[in-house]
Amino acid sequence: MSLFTKTANDTFAPYNSDGTARAIVPQEAQVWGTEVELLITAFQAGGGIMFPNKATMDATLTYAANQQAWVMGDATVANNGIYRKIGASGTGSWTRMGDLPFSFIIASDVGAGTADAIHATTSMPVSSSALVWTNIFEANTSSPVTISFNSGAPLTIKTNSGNDVVAGGLVAGMIVMGIVSGSTFRLVSDQASAAIVAAAEAAQVAAEAAAAAAQGVGTAVAVWPSGTLRTMKQRATDVYCILDAPGSPDPTGVNDSTTALVAMAAEGVDMLVTKGLWVCTQKLFVPDYVALHGQGRGYDYEHHTKIMFSGAVTREHAIAGVTSVAVANSETNANGAAYLADSGTRGDNYSSLALTSNFSAGIILGKASVLENIGIFPALNGGLSDYTNSASTAMSDDIDVGIWARNADGFRISGVTCQGHWRKAGLLITSSDIGDGKTPSNEAGYVEQSRFSGFRGVAIRSPDTPGSNFGFGGLTFMRNKIQPLNHQCQHLATSSQLATPFASPSFCMEISGGGNLPRGVNFTNNTLQGRDDGMIFFGDVQEAVFLGNYLESMNVKVSGSWLTDGEGSRIVATADTDDIWFKGNTQFSVDFHPKQTRDSSLSTSRYRSSLTYAGACHSDSIIYDDDYSLRNFISTMGVRMQNGSQAYVVSKADGSDGLRVNPSGQIVGTLYDSGTITIADDAAASLPPIKKGGMIAITCCGSTEDGNFPDGLRSGIVFYDVGTATFRATKFSAGGTNFLTVDTDVTGTTGTDGNVTVGVIADNIRIENRAGSTQVFRYTFLA
Repeated sequence: MSLFTKTANDTFAPYNSDGTARAIVPQEAQVWGTEVELLITAFQAGGGIMFPNKATMDATLTYAANQQAWVMGDATVANNGIYRKIGASGTGSWTRMGDLPFSFIIASDVGAGTADAIHATTSMPVSSSALVWTNIFEANTSSPVTISFNSGAPLTIKTNSGNDVVAGGLVAGMIVMGIVSGSTFRLVSDQASAAIVAAAEAAQVAAEAAAAAAQGVGTAVAVWPSGTLRTMKQRATDVYCILDAPGSPDPTGVNDSTTALVAMAAEGVDMLVTKGLWVCTQKLFVPDYVALHGQGRGYDYEHHTKIMFSGAVTREHAIAGVTSVAVANSETNANGAAYLADSGTRGDNYSSLALTSNFSAGIILGKASVLENIGIFPALNGGLSDYTNSASTAMSDDIDVGIWARNADGFRISGVTCQGHWRKAGLLITSSDIGDGKTPSNEAGYVEQSRFSGFRGVAIRSPDTPGSNFGFGGLTFMRNKIQPLNHQCQHLATSSQLATPFASPSFCMEISGGGNLPRGVNFTNNTLQGRDDGMIFFGDVQEAVFLGNYLESMNVKVSGSWLTDGEGSRIVATADTDDIWFKGNTQFSVDFHPKQTRDSSLSTSRYRSSLTYAGACHSDSIIYDDDYSLRNFISTMGVRMQNGSQAYVVSKADGSDGLRVNPSGQIVGTLYDSGTITIADDAAASLPPIKKGGMIAITCCGSTEDGNFPDGLRSGIVFYDVGTATFRATKFSAGGTNFLTVDTDVTGTTGTDGNVTVGVIADNIRIENRAGSTQVFRYTFLA
């Protein structure tokens, strides 16, 4: 019969008698341990003997037969146990009867084995009747795991439910307890790994957060229809908010937020900059297909979300081949003296941008990137307030470009305000080789409801020389406001009133290229407005369309005072500017000369009318403006030519001339032609008819075409035939007495002196003048 209420085998059994998993009952283990302790006490009270080691016991044979003794503390673990004396006193030996009745044994894992084959040592033999307590030296890496006590046979470690320990289930520093059960070491409980504990803790946090969310107390997880739980940290990676970025971002603009802004841009996900003023001291790159969002909208120098570039942003970019082209300013004479009074340092020309030297940029857009609802400004005196101070002549921090769309096919800018003293452009759009192995292209960009200003409000540029370049086809601007420098003190950009004047005039816009022409750019319902000389600079550009825009020049100050009749700005174009179309636009004090005659709004403006006035829109450029060409007055309407070399032509289906109005006003049609011809005295001239035969009316006008009363005696109508073997010229009755015809050629002295004689040769009518002085003849072919 057992001495114990329950044996260790029963107390620590992993299964019930029906085979179901069994949990250890702490009270039963407490009872079992107490009974063991009582047994030891009773053993000692009954005369039991304890030896420190087996050698001491073997040397002591003075005890009677059947004497019980315990060996505890022998260095050889197997020697420890319960012994019985064999033989009479003084003779015999000691025989080991069993293990010591301890409730648990402490083992030590000092790393003698491996992570998956543990070697542990104990101070007494390990048996199935004792609970073994051991530390874990290092985490296991695979499954199953074995443990060997005192160099004994390896035992497979099993959880209480009989499963192998999973990889990572045993963690360094962990304490486990178990019993030896056959060839296994079965843990008291199921696996208690750090991974399971962490998962349990995470589940607890998620459950608590979900419960809090259900009660309306904040949100820590997102529950999607699929039932998947995502932490807020995971959700934050969908749109990176600046408030979650490193570097202590500051919406008050007091502290530098560059670290946060750069970290956001580097993530390559959509970015959100919340309400506030955020200071940045280096460029930000918006990667391909990524959006940078602000909150709300803006107007002028106010915006709900503002990024203010401050200090010396590194000048590290250049575009080879984008050089400057100069166009002479014809108004540096007396006509322009008044408005140039405080701008003597600028030189006498208008110049396009040069980008071959390193320049700085605030925000750089990649392919199909988006910038919306955000304000971009350069700091002025440490902030933005001085932009509205007309008494301030200060310049902002020296930064070249606000926004740069660089080879950014499909980019979109919406609801953006990018204003200030940008040294080159508020918005720069380029297509050029940047060494990335891709064909340069900046097509299908879209800019809407935004505001730009700078030395160039907007600049669209490509290199001057040919290259592999897809250009700017489909680039569209709609409902934007574009201004030049528009300095707050209302002086010209070149004025000596400014703290740092520019060397050449500022423009609302510049479109210029070369072999890779900027072409196919469209501007619809935009406002171009400013005080500076320049409205638009065209240089080697083709096929740009301006539809329904408003172009206005405003007055300017000179030497601190408003200039009388000081409005006026120019369209500047180089000779290789082709096919620029202005349709349905409204303009005030904008000079297109010599591509059109002077508008009435310019008559008392900055550019005063004069006979020597030349303008800056090259006569060889091709610019169409329906406000100029399609005139509609109270008493007349029609088409006006742009220059003295143009003709108005109505073409036939094959493209040939059907009707032509030459620059002089001469009308030439398929069956009708008229004009004037001047012939010296005693000389003859040829007139090629439009048909081989027909009639021609000839009027002798005297010394000037529309001066004296026509000379009826030397005028008349002639029937002619210049296409047969027998030429003919016959005067009809409508002819003066000194107007004669012959069927032969006339050479200048053929006819009678004092007469006008008409002759014929193959394919030409000949008119001989012997009136006594040079005569102008008006003719009309009536074919």
